Amino acid sequence: SSNFTPNSASTSNFTQAQKISNYEKALISAASSLYQQQKKPTPGGGGGTGG
Repeated sequence: SSNFTPNSASTSNFTQAQKISNYEKALISAASSLYQQQKKPTPGGGGGTGG
């Protein structure tokens, strides 16, 4: 007989990990783009945090 239960469990685990990794990727790309914006001197003097 085929081991149905472990197979489906591992599949659901994989999709969960995939979801998390996608979320992390989005978070990292958003953070890096924000960081790039922060580094750039804003024309017109738009405040910004020092550092």
